[in-house]
Amino acid sequence: MTAQQLAERLLRKSTKDLLAALDATPEERARWRAEGRGRTIWQLAVEVGAVHGMWSRIFEAREWIPPTQTLWDDAEARYDTLDLAKVELVRQTEELIAVIRALTAQDLELTIPVPSDPKVKISLAECLFHPYWNAVYHEGQIALLQTQYGDAEEHGDPGPFGA
Repeated sequence: MTAQQLAERLLRKSTKDLLAALDATPEERARWRAEGRGRTIWQLAVEVGAVHGMWSRIFEAREWIPPTQTLWDDAEARYDTLDLAKVELVRQTEELIAVIRALTAQDLELTIPVPSDPKVKISLAECLFHPYWNAVYHEGQIALLQTQYGDAEEHGDPGPFGA
């Protein structure tokens, strides 16, 4: 299995699990804030789609393109319901997978500066797995919010290697 194939498999898995969690979220809870503060389930879903799009652009450019507040604001304005956020998540995941599939072995050896320390460089191969990590991290945040509003059910496949 190539790194690109593994990244695709993990992205599909994380998107499937994230969608299961989002499907279990009632619309009235999508914008609920624990203790009246923090990010909402809807915002977390929008962010995962936006980050997938950001990584597509980075892989295409073969250089770091920093996220901007405009990226988040535009995504929240365009995908202003949980259903729209889910549709965009699927679209951005498929676009990211297509971009990853197009990367060659030589592309994966290219390095880009780490945003927090430009003296440190990471390979595009290492970058392949950030979108997956980001999606899983956000799924955990969503599960916590669901638990806080009283949903104790497990949504999605709890293991890393499900279908």
